[in-house]
Amino acid sequence: MFFCPFPGCGRVFSTLWGLKQHFRREHRPWLWRRCPVCGQRKRLTVPRRPFRYGSVIKHIVFREDSAHQAVAYLILRSDGVSNRSLYRSRRDLARRMFSRPRQFAFDPFDGGDV
Repeated sequence: MFFCPFPGCGRVFSTLWGLKQHFRREHRPWLWRRCPVCGQRKRLTVPRRPFRYGSVIKHIVFREDSAHQAVAYLILRSDGVSNRSLYRSRRDLARRMFSRPRQFAFDPFDGGDV
């Protein structure tokens, strides 16, 4: 059993792949205004435009701690992965982290005025 960590969601999935698909479709990480793990906010470069697949996603992907890497597994596409060992390590972290109920510390859509 794998639990969605998004605040207020509470969905449960029998496979990690199901959680990953749900997460990308329902919680749209490309629109996030802050990191759900550590709460770091990103400034919009163009007013009133959502982030392109960029700054918050890059922040999550390039952090090396296990919480960020587990979330990176959920938000990144898995087709055309060039580094298989990195993909597998992120997947294993996600299996361990999302196999029990937990929620993100911060709401990624709440960017506030930055």
